[in-house]
Amino acid sequence: MKISVIIPVYNTEKYLSKCLDSIINQNFNDIELIIVNDNSPDNSLEIIKNYMMKENRIILINKTKNEGLSAARNSGIEMAKGEYLLHIDSDDYIVNNNYISHMYKLARDNNADIVISDYYQQDYNQKMIYRKNGKYPENKKLNNIDVINDLFQGNSAPSVWGKLIKRSLYINNNITHIKEICLGEDLVVMPKLMYYSHTILKTNQSFYCYTYNQNSITRSNNYKKLASLQLVINNLEDFFKDKSPNINIIPAKLHHLTYTIFNEKYNFNNEIYLAFFRNYQNILKNLSYSDILNSLKESSKELRIICLLLKTFNNKLAFISLWQAIHLYLKTKKYISAITSK
Repeated sequence: MKISVIIPVYNTEKYLSKCLDSIINQNFNDIELIIVNDNSPDNSLEIIKNYMMKENRIILINKTKNEGLSAARNSGIEMAKGEYLLHIDSDDYIVNNNYISHMYKLARDNNADIVISDYYQQDYNQKMIYRKNGKYPENKKLNNIDVINDLFQGNSAPSVWGKLIKRSLYINNNITHIKEICLGEDLVVMPKLMYYSHTILKTNQSFYCYTYNQNSITRSNNYKKLASLQLVINNLEDFFKDKSPNINIIPAKLHHLTYTIFNEKYNFNNEIYLAFFRNYQNILKNLSYSDILNSLKESSKELRIICLLLKTFNNKLAFISLWQAIHLYLKTKKYISAITSK
């Protein structure tokens, strides 16, 4: 078996058929479709069973208890027989029937451990936006440390989707998706897979479409996700502290904590948020201005300015005032982007 396609399913009946059709219609046949129904309460299971009646490459893992995205991915990996894995979220889809054959040929011809592609993002208005998944040369072998640092800078998606991954990277290095994490599930895994990769390639073609789904688990706003993101950062720090002096995790901390803390409106009286907020303050306090600038030199100008402002005005009252202004700016920016794309 050459490719195992792993598809976790939960509450995506609206998108599921389009997703499955886009995989089944690929011109590459040596695949298995491992669908993990995570005890979805909607009609997803019936849709899967209907597809199984006409497609014998589908393997169903039907959970009797909802365990979350990470556990679903782990179940699929444990069942997989393929040399390579493709993770596809069930509310996303593939836009080109050559996707799997193109990715596999690159991997096979270059003995690659990971192949990365660009992707499309389907926004609120169903508009397809082309996204570069890192600015790398076409079909050239990449340095894994450079790719990890680029990911930490926020210049490429940390997702496991949009990538062809050799299954042995998971098995030989005992890498699993962490069940306790419900935000940043892929961020805690993808850098580890890259670290153990000997050959990483990038194709500057876009095949995968990431769909904006308002009902997605990762879009729900609750304080558990703040604690989860902190767990991600702690886990990555523990993993990389003795691995390589050339890997800098500070950009990941600043990038993901900053946009998480400011993109949603939280309550400063909530204990979980307050702890998250204080930890963020301490990170900035313990970094010099040159540390911030050097760590974020490849990140967006916007992120550098926000971090420098918050470093300067670090007392609680000033911090909250800045938080309100930055939150309004990001919310307005998001709104303008939405209406101008119509």
